[in-house]
Amino acid sequence: MKKNILKHKSIDYQFILLMCCLAFMALSVTGGYAQSIPDGKYIMRYDDGVVKERGFYHNSQKHKVWLHYNPNGTIDLKEKWDNGVLKWQIFYSKGRIIKTIDENGVLKTRKGCGC
Repeated sequence: MKKNILKHKSIDYQFILLMCCLAFMALSVTGGYAQSIPDGKYIMRYDDGVVKERGFYHNSQKHKVWLHYNPNGTIDLKEKWDNGVLKWQIFYSKGRIIKTIDENGVLKTRKGCGC
């Protein structure tokens, strides 16, 4: 009687995918950790090395100002976080502010952004 080898050697493809993603992130993300919790500066880069996202973690929570860049290296989004709570966002296009959103989700003008 033949045994089905696949029944005895199950492969968890989700686990393999997760490991591949983590390996990729290890190459493209730098930052500090305290007891396996993100803490301190955080930088993510595009494949070509250009910074994609830059910010700061405090006890695994986004904190302070975060900057998001497009592949050309100009800022697309600026955010202010306070221990994981989003305070405001400023959206840019070609280096100019196009809109701001406060902590209540209210769209503000450039003059009234409060940042």
